[in-house]
Amino acid sequence: RIRRLKALQTLGIVNITRAKAILQDIEELTRLRKLGVISVNNRSSQDLFLAIAGLSCLESLLVQSLGYPGLSSCLDGISSPPANLQSLKLLVQSLGYPGLSSCLDGISSTPANLQSLKLYGNIVKLPKWLQRLTNLVKLRLRSSRIVEHDAAIQLLPKILNLSTLRLWRESFVGNEIHFNFCQGAFLSLVVLELDRLADLKLVKFEEEVTPKLELLQFRAWTSQASTGLFTGLPSLPSLKEFMLMEFHNGYKDTFVEELRGELAKNQNRPALKRH
Repeated sequence: RIRRLKALQTLGIVNITRAKAILQDIEELTRLRKLGVISVNNRSSQDLFLAIAGLSCLESLLVQSLGYPGLSSCLDGISSPPANLQSLKLLVQSLGYPGLSSCLDGISSTPANLQSLKLYGNIVKLPKWLQRLTNLVKLRLRSSRIVEHDAAIQLLPKILNLSTLRLWRESFVGNEIHFNFCQGAFLSLVVLELDRLADLKLVKFEEEVTPKLELLQFRAWTSQASTGLFTGLPSLPSLKEFMLMEFHNGYKDTFVEELRGELAKNQNRPALKRH
């Protein structure tokens, strides 16, 4: 039995629906540092978080769900995550409703040591306790379908040590998506990635914003990458590289030339690279 492997530090991927009894074994693996479980639902998530509550060495946790109802309310059974948890990834294979909706609402005590958080699935809005994650440096969203754009952009800068922000496909949805990075925001941000955000109309950087931003990565469908999309690039004091990630058909020349011109106005002369 797995519980006999007392020194085991990495375990994954475990299908807990096929071997529910394995949770009792996991509970005994007190040196476990990395764990991945799949096929999690509302019912099994309660047993899962009870099993890992005492794993004080656990640093990385992957929780994956398949189909409806996703990971909706999956964390309602955990009031206090493992104390040393540094990396948390919640993944829903089905991108539809309700996905991850409300799954984070049950956390009353935030994982203080969390450094990396990846949320793949419908959450509609960001949980307010994100701003209390003082050690969080990496955040990735995909298919989160956030509709309250302004509220999210106001909350994210409150994650004071956030250095890498990756907003992937369908992380934000709506008829028109405007990202306005205001003065004094994202003081620790070094890497920003915007990947295939449908209906993205404007990315605006004001003066004295993202003072440490060095790398800006961007990918979009050709029809969605138009002139005027990015404004304020000359005001980014630490920008070194704009990575334009392409599809087979590439981008319009007018869009690329405008980018090149805006970057040329930046005192650092950041490189425009195409990948």
